[in-house]
Amino acid sequence: MPHDERLPSAAARSRAARFRIGAGFALVLAITVGARTYGIESESIWFDEGVSVQFLERPTFTEFIQAERTADKLKMPLYFVAEYYWWHATGRTITALRYLSVLVAAATVTVLFLFTRRLWGAYAGLIAAFCFALSKTHVFHGQEIRMYGIMYLLALLSWYALYLARGGNRRAWILHVVCN
Repeated sequence: MPHDERLPSAAARSRAARFRIGAGFALVLAITVGARTYGIESESIWFDEGVSVQFLERPTFTEFIQAERTADKLKMPLYFVAEYYWWHATGRTITALRYLSVLVAAATVTVLFLFTRRLWGAYAGLIAAFCFALSKTHVFHGQEIRMYGIMYLLALLSWYALYLARGGNRRAWILHVVCN
């Protein structure tokens, strides 16, 4: 069968498909960030957030953690490390502190897309990422000053690493252990 010059080649169709997937993911990432930044400055601080931020002005990280430990016994240490240093690096405002959760949500939607793409393909990855981007629960946790967003990210990374480790990948096992 002769090749019709008007039909795109397999390579051109592949490039076009990769472009559509990349553009789709960029759109989902923009939706994720937009949904979490919309109105982020209008919310007043609430009790659980207050527990998280009450000791951030302590002069050293050690003093902060010691004081925080008495107020929040169920804290997730990694989040409070990030929170303390983010607070001191970004201008010490509640809105700036909430942007840490926005960044974590952006990282989470990226990992979700990559993991789902590996399991079921790129379009499934886009659908999963889109569902996360618009999930009311995840939008809420992506705006607040609490550890839930980073907990989702670490859980997802742990699952992804465990999936990658099934073939004996040592780096994936290490990532799995670190995330847990």
